[in-house]
Amino acid sequence: QAVVGIKLPLLRGLLIDERRTRLFQARNLANLNLAGGDEMRNEVLFDATQAYWDWYYANQSLEIIENAIIISDQRFQAVKDGYFAGDKPAIDTVEALIQLQTWQLQRQDAQVKLNKATLNLSNFLWTEEGVPMQIAFESTPGTISEDPASTLETINITEQGNWVSSHPSIRKYNFKQKELEYERRWKKEQFKPQLDLEYNLLGNGLQFQDNASNIPFYNNYKWGATFSFPLFLRKVSGGYEMAQLKLLDNDLKRSQKELELENKINQITTELQNLQAQYGNFSSMVANYERMYEGEREKFAIGESSLFLINSRETKLLENRLKLLKLETEIFKTRNKLLWAGGRLVP
Repeated sequence: QAVVGIKLPLLRGLLIDERRTRLFQARNLANLNLAGGDEMRNEVLFDATQAYWDWYYANQSLEIIENAIIISDQRFQAVKDGYFAGDKPAIDTVEALIQLQTWQLQRQDAQVKLNKATLNLSNFLWTEEGVPMQIAFESTPGTISEDPASTLETINITEQGNWVSSHPSIRKYNFKQKELEYERRWKKEQFKPQLDLEYNLLGNGLQFQDNASNIPFYNNYKWGATFSFPLFLRKVSGGYEMAQLKLLDNDLKRSQKELELENKINQITTELQNLQAQYGNFSSMVANYERMYEGEREKFAIGESSLFLINSRETKLLENRLKLLKLETEIFKTRNKLLWAGGRLVP
C-alpha cells in the first residue's frame, strides 16, 4: 500500500534540531578555517619580512666595510709611497697595513653572515608551481626611501583600536564561539519533551485517489501524535553543562588573547617610538663623527696629524655607521612586528 505523510515536531526540534545544528556549524566552519588561514599567513609573512630585513642589514654592513677597505687600501698605498719617498717612517706602513687587514677580516665575517641571511630569505621564495627559488648571492636590496625616524607615521594609529577585534586569532575565537553556541542551543532544546504530530495519506494499493469529490484527507488517511520524555535527565543535563563550560572556556581564552594582543601592541608601539627617538640622536652623532674624520684627514694631508689618530677616527666612524644601520634595521623590523601583532600583515 502506498503511503505518504509528514511528521511535525511541536516541542523538541521545532526551532532547532541536530541536523540544522550540524548545518549551521558546517557553514561556520568555513569562516573559522578562513580566519585560521589568515592567522597562518600573518605568521609566515612576519617571518619572511624579518628575514628580509636581516638580509638587508647583512648586505649594507658588507657595503660599509668594503668602502672602509677601499679607503684603507688607498691610505696604505699613499703611506707606502711616502715611505719610499722618504717622507714617512716604516712603522706607519705597518700601522696602515694593520688597519687594512682588520677591515679585510671583518669583510670575511660579514660575507659569511650575508650568505647565511641570503639562504634564510630564500626559504620563503617559491614559484606558483611549488618549486623553491634561490636568491643570487650577488643580489642587493632596493633603496629605502622612507625615513626611519618617521616610520610610525606611516601607520594609521586611529585604526589601532580595531586591530584587536579584527585580528585573525580573535576572529577564530569568535567563530568558535558561534559553533559552541549552536551546540549549546541544541543541548538546551533536548530538555523539552518529544511531541510529534504525524499525518499519513493512504493509497489504494499503489494508487492515490484523484477524485476531487472524494477528498483523501477526509476518507483515506491516518494521523496521530507521539509523546515521550525521559524519566532521568542526567545525560541531557550533563551534555548541556559541558556545552556551557566549553562556551565559558572559549570566552575566557578570547578575553585573555585580547588582553595579550592589546598589551603587545602598546608595548611594541612604545618600543618603536623610543627607537625612532634614538635614531634622530644617533644620526646627529654619526654626522659629527664624519666631520671629525674629515677634519683629521685634512690635518693628516698637511702633516699635522698622525696615522694613529686618523685610523682611530675612521674606526669610530665606521663602527657607529654600522650601529646606525643596525638601529635603522631594528626600526623597520619593529614596525613589521607591530603590524604582525595587530594582524595587519594579511592583505
